[in-house]
Amino acid sequence: MAAFPPPPALSAQASQDVFTYPNELPADHPRRIANDRLVYLGRMQAEIVFTEIMLQQSPAISTHLHSSMLARFMVSVARAYEWSRQVQGYPRQGFNWQSPQEAQRIFCAYAGAVHLEHQYGGLRQWMVDLVHAIGAA
Repeated sequence: MAAFPPPPALSAQASQDVFTYPNELPADHPRRIANDRLVYLGRMQAEIVFTEIMLQQSPAISTHLHSSMLARFMVSVARAYEWSRQVQGYPRQGFNWQSPQEAQRIFCAYAGAVHLEHQYGGLRQWMVDLVHAIGAA
């Protein structure tokens, strides 16, 4: 296993948008809108990058296995960085902030912010380094 790479640096604004739990905010709140957009963008871009990596390493991989590997990859990365501990605004009761779904949401928000601030190449290089570090592929 290679050394785990540090995540790409984000601006203060992007960090706030990534690490604010959106569901407790009104639907039209600017931070919720920003987080929702980052999650969507990050999910789409991470899917593209992960697909490129998988096609290079395992061209015959099934779609189902690919999706499962991507989900595990996102959860592993978010947990390794302990990002859920940085999120502000979690509900006080009845919310599992350590769930795989929440880890995936945070990863996607971070990936979206990386894409915006470091472009596709920055996101791709970070994810390639992560795949090599954790042996996801």
